[in-house]
Amino acid sequence: MVMENFVNELFDIALKNGCEAAEAYYAEGDAFEAGVLDGELDTYSVSHTYALNLRVNYKGKTGYACTEKICDAQQLVRHAIDNAQAIESDDIQPMQGKCSYKSVSKERSAILDMSESERIALAFDMERRVNSKNARVMMCNVACEESCTSIRNTLGLCAKVCDAEALIYTNAVVTEGEESKDGFAFRKGNEALDINGCADEAVKEAAEAIGAEPVAGGEYRAVFRNDAAASLLESFFQMFSADAAQKGLSLLAGRENEKIGSDMVTIIDDPFHEYAPRAFDAQGVPSVTTTVIENGLLKTLLYDLKTAFKAGKESTSNAGRGSVFAPTSIMPSNFYMLPGEKSRDELIELLGNGLYITEISGTHAGVNTVSGEFSLLAKGHLVENGCIIRPVDKITVSGTFLGFLQSIEQKGDDLKFSIPQSGNVGSPSLLVKSVLVAGK
Repeated sequence: MVMENFVNELFDIALKNGCEAAEAYYAEGDAFEAGVLDGELDTYSVSHTYALNLRVNYKGKTGYACTEKICDAQQLVRHAIDNAQAIESDDIQPMQGKCSYKSVSKERSAILDMSESERIALAFDMERRVNSKNARVMMCNVACEESCTSIRNTLGLCAKVCDAEALIYTNAVVTEGEESKDGFAFRKGNEALDINGCADEAVKEAAEAIGAEPVAGGEYRAVFRNDAAASLLESFFQMFSADAAQKGLSLLAGRENEKIGSDMVTIIDDPFHEYAPRAFDAQGVPSVTTTVIENGLLKTLLYDLKTAFKAGKESTSNAGRGSVFAPTSIMPSNFYMLPGEKSRDELIELLGNGLYITEISGTHAGVNTVSGEFSLLAKGHLVENGCIIRPVDKITVSGTFLGFLQSIEQKGDDLKFSIPQSGNVGSPSLLVKSVLVAGK
């Protein structure tokens, strides 16, 4: 009730001071994380946060002001109006009006109902599991967060959601002689209690990399494992942003209904996917499922209210916020390559001779989302006659993202989403007919 009264006061003051509209975005949440190392509690964090972002439309301009104190509504509105007057951009930034939402739900992870001591014990159990397999731990962490977010404005919008998520992750190191390799694994949501599976996966990843050597440079057929493929797709998400296209920063600008990938490529942004369902985006726009690429044909870019208004289109409900203090930007909901029907083993058999890429890294520096080019460090395995022969590391894979999409020959049935960040991006394993490799 205190927050509701404060928001009503903000709206009254904003309208009396000449604002055409005002909107309040409020979020409150609790976060927990604990990590163990060498049999001791290494990291521990418990926090409660709340903040409000006021947005006003004033004389055709948009201004923002944020606060973590629910007081002095006059000053907050004044700051928002001052910021609007300082804005040089003439972009229209519409607000969502009154609307209704589909009901969404997801199962609650049991970790969320544990005590803090029980969560810490879970991290210790995972460390013990790693150590029992002749590996050592670089980190074993348990994290969870519960939050409530509401968006209200003077146009009648009233959207509220409470969400909760749990995550476990570990990094294990396997040593043989003088050689050490590490492996990472995580579990989310309902699978976050699977500490044994998470630990086993990380150790297996590390153990299978022992003895890795580079291969000769050249052009290779390759299978990108689901998480490596998801990592590449995530790196180029901004290419599908209408904001990037409108600023001349995407090769996909003006290319709707053009063939940009092979017939195998269908990419969807689905906010109702069970991995992380949501009823509305960060602007309160009702969630819609969007087919971005269908059988290689680019159907649409992704829009928020501002870019949709500019293009004369409807929003695809892809507004997101990095935090309450950040303005909205275009982000994925559950953005993923539609899986196929081939198992991993069938893809490797179809590959014949080539590389099985299990990890790519350096995406912060080795990806150019404007030109579409990439050059990334990679690890994996050499494949001969459809069989994995030996581990491979210290190689670089390079090419262009559109060339990669056009090169996809087959897809696996093993859709996997990357570790949650700003939205969720996923892919099955992908067989591509050509990738450039720099090696020994």
